[in-house]
Amino acid sequence: MMSKMILAVLTVGLMNQAHAEPDDVTLKLELQRIARQKIVFGHQSVGMNILEGIRKISSRSGIPLQIAEINSIDEVNAPMIAHSFIAENEHPDKKLGSFTRLLESKHHEADLAFMKFCFIDFKPDTDAKGLFAQYSKTMEKLESAHPNTIFIHVTTPLHVVEGGPMATIKYWLGLSPLYGTRENLRREEYNEMLRQKYLGHEPIFDLAKIESTRPDGKVEKVEWGGRTIPVLVPEYSSDGGHLNEEGAELAARGLISVLASVPGHSGRK
Repeated sequence: MMSKMILAVLTVGLMNQAHAEPDDVTLKLELQRIARQKIVFGHQSVGMNILEGIRKISSRSGIPLQIAEINSIDEVNAPMIAHSFIAENEHPDKKLGSFTRLLESKHHEADLAFMKFCFIDFKPDTDAKGLFAQYSKTMEKLESAHPNTIFIHVTTPLHVVEGGPMATIKYWLGLSPLYGTRENLRREEYNEMLRQKYLGHEPIFDLAKIESTRPDGKVEKVEWGGRTIPVLVPEYSSDGGHLNEEGAELAARGLISVLASVPGHSGRK
């Protein structure tokens, strides 16, 4: 039963990526469900982009959501989307520790909890396999420590590939990749491991897939070293990495569907 629910979560989260409309009945039902849950989200700046998208969608739809910044889960004493800036960028191992500490409490539990790494956490030489091993081990410990919380796994956001005329010429001559290609390759390696481990078993919010998919369904990508590497659609970004209003609302709409499709208060099956 749980596997069927999770597959539905994945399908809904990837299909509902349109701007929200005030008369969207499905959206309103999803927002109403979210409004009854205690949700904890650890993140950095792209996370704020997504939360701003949720605020705008919620406001347009007339379904208010409480979104509040916290320092500890002990501050989550009512249904809300509670979020916290987990330390620190470029040190993903520290983010895992920060998220773990955020959830520590003898009195309070979240219904749903999730964290995300940032695009800046991945460098050309990042050991994606090692980082994913740290992440999955951390999540196993958290699931054991918090049996009444359902954890959602989030793919790492992407970056656009950049380069002037000379960089483009070198790329087409096979001399060097466009700037950002190697970093996106490391992100995709990590994201593929996350999908392979949790797909069909535990819920996933595939942020990277949303970021790399155009409205017509085409995937923004580059080819390098025999690999196809998804990248952030430039039109979704304000600066090449963070999300603009369009990108933020697309990501927010996908996250809303995932959050609404995962049952809270049920414990781990």
